[in-house]
Amino acid sequence: MCIESIIHQTYQDIEILLIDDGSKDGSGEICEKFAKIDNRIKVFHKNNGGVSSSRNLGLRKAIGDFILFVDGDDYIHPQFCEIIMNYFLKKDIDIVFVDTERGIPSNYTNILPSKFKIEYLNKQQMIKRLFSVDSKCYTDLMVWGKIYRRSLLEGLLFKNIIGEDIEFNSRLLQRINIAVYIDLKLYIWVRRPDSISCKASITRDVEELNVWLYCLNNFQYNDYEIRGFALKRFYLNVINRNYRYQKEAKVIKKRINEISSYGWNEFKKNKSINWGFKCAIKIFLLFPSLYFFFLNIMKYRSYYKK
Repeated sequence: MCIESIIHQTYQDIEILLIDDGSKDGSGEICEKFAKIDNRIKVFHKNNGGVSSSRNLGLRKAIGDFILFVDGDDYIHPQFCEIIMNYFLKKDIDIVFVDTERGIPSNYTNILPSKFKIEYLNKQQMIKRLFSVDSKCYTDLMVWGKIYRRSLLEGLLFKNIIGEDIEFNSRLLQRINIAVYIDLKLYIWVRRPDSISCKASITRDVEELNVWLYCLNNFQYNDYEIRGFALKRFYLNVINRNYRYQKEAKVIKKRINEISSYGWNEFKKNKSINWGFKCAIKIFLLFPSLYFFFLNIMKYRSYYKK
């Protein structure tokens, strides 16, 4: 379904690179079959090296002026490229990104609304959105669901780490001048139960927190408000991981708490973060069990108010 959704784009002037990452399930053969019926497709076979090495190979082999990443489980709306390219052709835009449909809802349709919201964002606004704690912006730090101007990615490659999207986009943010957000669900994110992103893993989650910490330490933007957005997103990720592993080994929870303490001094001094949020995080750091106790009560009360 992924490949078909790309082949059948209404905007046809595209180059399609299929990366076979050492698959053993016949995916490589499927890619070759598609290449025989569509001359826009180029297939590259490689030893298994993970998503970062696959994307890096694609970046090295691409010759087009724009770059779109689509994960193998996902698919895109037939008008994805057409709608986005209209904005690239109008102005000197660096990135255009869209809303994401999570899973395949039973009522999903390719029919798009006649009216939809469009936002033009400068660097500061784009950074705030990417680091927003709003759940609607959760996928904005992923590299899929976006088309990048290729010149913007010059010299940038993915690191072979967990949380590679977050790290990659945090470096990319330094180069952005103008971005466009289109409030249309044009990218369909399919989460299989056996996929890496769906499997809870202590090691994976701790490593992803390390990536967030790395981004904070290397984020070359000193604006209080922007730093505040990044710090709040970081701490909410810490809380999420800690909550997930409340019953796990103390040594793992200790490591999570160590990571969270690194940014505390900056967090408590940041003027853009409100007093209530700071108090909540302080309670979490000192008394995590008490924090989760009150959190569960609030969820319980919220459920029965519906």
